[in-house]
Amino acid sequence: MKNRDLGVLFDRDADERDAVRLSVPASTDVAIVAEVVEKIFAAEPGIDRAALYVDGQLAGVMSRHRLAELVEGSFRGIGDADGATLPGVSSRYQVIRFQCRTCGAEERRIHVDPRSAPNCSSGHGAMVLLP
Repeated sequence: MKNRDLGVLFDRDADERDAVRLSVPASTDVAIVAEVVEKIFAAEPGIDRAALYVDGQLAGVMSRHRLAELVEGSFRGIGDADGATLPGVSSRYQVIRFQCRTCGAEERRIHVDPRSAPNCSSGHGAMVLLP
C-alpha cells in the first residue's frame, strides 16, 4: 500500500481527538482498510473517527462522514468486489481490539505479529487483548 493511495479515505476536517486507533501493516490493501473501518463503525456506533496508523506512523483520519461520501458515490459497498462473496465472517481479516490496563487506551489491528504485541502510546507497556 502506498500512503498516497490512502488519501482518498481521509477526512481533512477530522482530527485524531477521540478517534479510535487502527494500526495496519503497509502491505494492507486500501479497500481492506476501508472495509475494516466500515465494520468498526457498524459494530461501535459511538465511534465517529478512526486514526489510521501505518507501520506505527499516523497516516490520516477517516470519519463516518467521509466513508458515507465514498459509499454514496459507488454502486457497490466498499470491498464488495464482484458481489460473489459468501455471507458470514471474513476470511481475509478480523479486527482485534487491545486495551491498556492502566489508562484504558484502545487500539485495533487486523494483524498481530506474536513477537510484537502493541504497547500503550502513553508508555504504560503491553496492551491486553479484549474479547
